[in-house]
Amino acid sequence: MRHIRNIPVYSAFALAVGVVTFAESRAATDIDFSSAHFNLGMAYYRDGKTDEAIRELKQAVSVNPKLTHGYLNLGIVYSKIGDVQDAISAFRKAVETNPALFAARFNLGTKVGLLRLIYFLPYITPMIASAVVVRSLFSPQEHSIANRVLAAFGSKPLGWLFENDSIARVLLQGVFHVRGPDWVDAAFPSLALISVILYNTWVYVGYNTVIFLAGLSTVPKELYEAAALDGAGSWSVLRNVTIPLLSPTIFFLSMMSVIGTFKAFNHIYLMRTAGARGTLDSSSIVIFDEFFKGHNAGYASAQALCLFAVILTLTVLQNRLAGKRVFYG
Repeated sequence: MRHIRNIPVYSAFALAVGVVTFAESRAATDIDFSSAHFNLGMAYYRDGKTDEAIRELKQAVSVNPKLTHGYLNLGIVYSKIGDVQDAISAFRKAVETNPALFAARFNLGTKVGLLRLIYFLPYITPMIASAVVVRSLFSPQEHSIANRVLAAFGSKPLGWLFENDSIARVLLQGVFHVRGPDWVDAAFPSLALISVILYNTWVYVGYNTVIFLAGLSTVPKELYEAAALDGAGSWSVLRNVTIPLLSPTIFFLSMMSVIGTFKAFNHIYLMRTAGARGTLDSSSIVIFDEFFKGHNAGYASAQALCLFAVILTLTVLQNRLAGKRVFYG
């Protein structure tokens, strides 16, 4: 009778063991499936089939959302095809799934790791948010950060993003107290455009640094050792070993910079002001204004086609001229 009374207890225990075993087997099965999709995706990537690689890597992270290296490699594939937004999203998911790995990779406990994070942080920050912050930094008011820095050196406050005079005219007025000839404004960029250039440099220096570090990591150390044995100096090693092997990276970044310059829109749209008087308007801004403010869809479409033709022509010329100097090993 005692054993009969314990039947419900035994049954509950057996049910619990069965549920745990099923959950563990299901988790193991999911891990096996995610590994299979990941390995297949990387095989597709090595064969140059980026679409199939993206599909399999997405399957891998959907089966196992904590697959950190899946998100990392997915971001790398997106970067290769030029899909920057999806690449950033994938890298962010990788950081969210394993922040300890991110901290260890960047050595955040050291000064060097902190500097790495500071350099790369502007690039992963949403551009709209960073543009709004920079606009407040370069405010024409006396208490703005930029004008406070100038005041520390005894200089008068500047209009920054609200200034349509060229940087040369601003320097002539500030140093020599003369306005200068009229052609100065046509020959040099405005102070507002210089402010946007400083913003772009601040945002993309981290991205370019990461790409250059990735390129440097592919340079075989044996070449440096062989150059040292041959008595090559630092300049000779840089000119004959490092730069030729970094030429694919330099070519890629230069091409993306040219295309990105013509495509620039978001941050310029947020940072442009009436005081700049059109000195900040890029080709994308002009097309946008023509379409939405001027309500001239036909003319805006023609401008967009001309912009496409210009970008395509420059890309082909750059590929023809600079591509010959690229050394792929």
